[in-house]
Amino acid sequence: MLVAIAGVAWALIARGRPASTSRTGAPASGIGTSAPATQASPATSSRTSTGAAGPPDTTSALSPAPTGAVARYALRYPAPPPVVPVVISRLHPAHKWIALTLDDGTPFDMRILELLEHDHVRVTTFLLGQVVKAHPDLIARMKRDGFEIANHTWDHKGLRHSTNAQVRWELSKTQQAISAVTGNQAPYLRPPGGTTNTRVDAVVASMGYRTVLWSRSMADTSKSATPAQLYRNALRGLQPGEIILCHWGRPQTYAALVKILPELKREGFQIVTVSDLIFDSGGLEALK
Repeated sequence: MLVAIAGVAWALIARGRPASTSRTGAPASGIGTSAPATQASPATSSRTSTGAAGPPDTTSALSPAPTGAVARYALRYPAPPPVVPVVISRLHPAHKWIALTLDDGTPFDMRILELLEHDHVRVTTFLLGQVVKAHPDLIARMKRDGFEIANHTWDHKGLRHSTNAQVRWELSKTQQAISAVTGNQAPYLRPPGGTTNTRVDAVVASMGYRTVLWSRSMADTSKSATPAQLYRNALRGLQPGEIILCHWGRPQTYAALVKILPELKREGFQIVTVSDLIFDSGGLEALK
């Protein structure tokens, strides 16, 4: 069972993976926080090596899926074609694949990015436009890593009570910042808080987006959350095709992912992007 070893694993949490370091040798903290000057710079343009004292080598564990779906499904920008409205929260792939998705970007824990890079894990990230605009070098780094960079609105404003014009402004302003780096448009939107309705879904579909929610949340936004709780939330009863939600800058997310990634390997799961998961589940034409 996925959580059978949780008691043993979390007894050792204090001895978990050492914090990686920035290019200056200072402990990686985050961007958009009140952390001291030792925080990692989002402008780092090359992958950061964790060095001999870094995390255990799991680079063969969760290699990127070889579907090429991120590029295959990306839309031209500007003026992407409209799509049929659809809300995606769970898929049914042919393989034992799941999608790990990371939201927001402020604050931003550079250790999470370095962990994913070290383990060669590609994810879909739903970023706020404000973060993208402020840190284009960070987005360029994610693009080089093969991440799928998708829309999470400009400032995390709820869409359900926004006018159609406001919805379009939130998405358009964010996409302009993303596409300035990526050159295209990932065809997915995650509405803040997961709150949407048929009207919003129709507006975003007219702009080329499919709405992506999630089948399980690590619940890492809870102030009382512990790494052990996040671990259980992510892994208990996990099934292929699930979309897991977590965030870039929550206090316990990194510590939980340090344990989650190797456990997924042991259980035979592979982390892929949302596009890879869709491709392995019959493709865009199978979405309903």
